[in-house]
Amino acid sequence: MKKISSTSNMRFAVAGAVVAVVGASVAIFARWAQETKIEPELVFFPVLMLCVVSLVFYVIFHGLVDEVWDDGDALVIKNKGQQIRVPLAEIINVSYSQLSNPPRVTLMLRNLTLLGREISFVPVRTYAWGFFPKNEVMDELIQRVDAARRSAG
Repeated sequence: MKKISSTSNMRFAVAGAVVAVVGASVAIFARWAQETKIEPELVFFPVLMLCVVSLVFYVIFHGLVDEVWDDGDALVIKNKGQQIRVPLAEIINVSYSQLSNPPRVTLMLRNLTLLGREISFVPVRTYAWGFFPKNEVMDELIQRVDAARRSAG
């Protein structure tokens, strides 16, 4: 089996949360050092910034599965202790959005599973040059899903 999902999901989420907390703390302490009296807006705007950044990271990373493994004729998907095996012929569509950060792959499945009908994950990164570099792993997966769908007929 070959892992086709990135291990950086948690790193992105933790880094974003750390940046938000540090940014809010710096903003509060920088203003507090200048003021002798703490005004409500001194704390309100950094806390609001922290909430907005947390909401953005929640929207970006909520719904991503933990791991996706390529097992030849199927994908093994793991999320929060649950594991399912999805044959490639059961995948209706593979949507790959490389213009988002992080890039996201969404698999639409023919039947409902324990993890739902749509499964999203961050693919492994392949490093290539150009304005819109292709991810060979995802291109190969799209071709294999199409071939499996045609042969299942």
